[in-house]
Amino acid sequence: MRLFHSAGPHPIAATQREPLEHLCATNPYEALSLAHQLRRFDRWGKGDVVIMGTPGNPIAGAWTTGTAMPVGLTGLESSRDLYAFAKYTASRLTRRGSVMGPHDDIEILWRPLEVHGVRAREFRWNQPVLRFPEGSQWNSIRAAVRGHWAFQALHAATLGHYGMVMPASCAMFEEEVGYDPQREGGGYARHVRELLNFGRTFVVTDDGHGGMGLSRVVFKADVGSLAHDMAGLTGVWTHPEMRGLGIARAAMVAVVDAIRVSMATTVTLYVNDFNTPARRLYDSLGASQVGTMSTILL
Repeated sequence: MRLFHSAGPHPIAATQREPLEHLCATNPYEALSLAHQLRRFDRWGKGDVVIMGTPGNPIAGAWTTGTAMPVGLTGLESSRDLYAFAKYTASRLTRRGSVMGPHDDIEILWRPLEVHGVRAREFRWNQPVLRFPEGSQWNSIRAAVRGHWAFQALHAATLGHYGMVMPASCAMFEEEVGYDPQREGGGYARHVRELLNFGRTFVVTDDGHGGMGLSRVVFKADVGSLAHDMAGLTGVWTHPEMRGLGIARAAMVAVVDAIRVSMATTVTLYVNDFNTPARRLYDSLGASQVGTMSTILL
């Protein structure tokens, strides 16, 4: 561990975020969600973002409002610092929140959080971070799917597609997390609208019967994070009636291509290790592991 005295977590303002962004850049794959969150807002509430160390030289830091996204905790000097960080973080977590980030950071943070009264609904310790290939390997993968109708039909959704996208997003969320997000207020709807407003949701639609049309979403994927010329995909979902038809494979290739045209060169995602169908899909697309995330659902 790096030796550095810290008196506990210090709130920082959005104007002070650059050194923490540099810390995220030292672990770009696993800290992508935090790096994106730091750039998502022009300002935030006092205490929403904290660091250990000094604003100009943070050892660790986190987004800590509702959900915690830490980075750099393995660099803390002592367990006292870690427990001080955990005590602060525990006071900022909410029901249906989560603790997510680099596996090593989440692993050492959980016990101190538990001591301070945080209880988990589910642990997802092993979430491989995958990077999609580039160059000739990707060209070969594209050539194998470019004739599929889903490859040709994929497009960025707009706010005008909200009525179709919202049910698909809720279905994905309920499959992934285990409850209907609409029961928890309007936050999830705002999140879906934000993604649509910035052109970060990609969809394939059909006529409701497997033909070309605009009746329902049969595939969707969101660009959940953007930072350091890197995009992190989230919310990947295929309609249950349309699974096993090659739609996800073709559409994923089209999504990666679209992101590389206008958003970022490097495209990643993280996946639950127990999601065997998804792991097979990403293996077939040549995705390689570049890190490991962990998520604790509260």
